[in-house]
Amino acid sequence: IFMGMKDEVYSFLSEIVQSQDPFVQIDTYLRRLEPFQTKYLFFNLDVLEISRKYPAIKEKLDATILLRKEQMTHFFNLFDESGYLQPEPSKEY
Repeated sequence: IFMGMKDEVYSFLSEIVQSQDPFVQIDTYLRRLEPFQTKYLFFNLDVLEISRKYPAIKEKLDATILLRKEQMTHFFNLFDESGYLQPEPSKEY
């Protein structure tokens, strides 16, 4: 099941056009992610129990979590490069 889930996520991630505005990219990603999360809700609700019982799946889940962190870092870097992120205003009034 996990490998099927992983393949499904990779298929919709590959559809995201890298040349698009980063907000369009993340919007596309999140719009496709929501139905996926709903479809596999049973897995997500039991992920802790599954991780404890199946160490090989836990390793794959840990790798997936690391990949998601890298993807989100990539998006925030794109947001910054595109001028969407601004430094916090000075706390001095």
